[in-house]
Amino acid sequence: MHRIYPYFLALIAGFFLCFAPVSSVSAQNGVPLVGIAEAQQLKDSGKNVLFLDVRTQAEYNAGHIDGALLIPLDQLPSRYAEVPKDQDVIVYCRSGRRSAEAVALLQDKGYTRVKGLDGGFLAWEQSTPKP
Repeated sequence: MHRIYPYFLALIAGFFLCFAPVSSVSAQNGVPLVGIAEAQQLKDSGKNVLFLDVRTQAEYNAGHIDGALLIPLDQLPSRYAEVPKDQDVIVYCRSGRRSAEAVALLQDKGYTRVKGLDGGFLAWEQSTPKP
């Protein structure tokens, strides 16, 4: 019985690691995140915050955060200069994976005021009241 216990604990820990939210993994990899509530407050406050959508044109057309700048992730390496360095930037995609890549790319290019949206557009949509 006592020999099985450590293996059981490892199995349980592995299960939880496999199903950890993307945002937790991203945060552990050094990608700074902003929560949905904080992002909504920043947007509603009128502060100079840019929302950068790194999804595809089709995803953007299906729904996006009002005022967001669309630069699909595959175009960001050649278009990153369109993103101002002197402004807070919140990057989002569908769930967080692509935005984590985009944040890392922008950080490599010298951006210091850039964060990913925790949970991506899916989380934004779920927290935004429908008209």
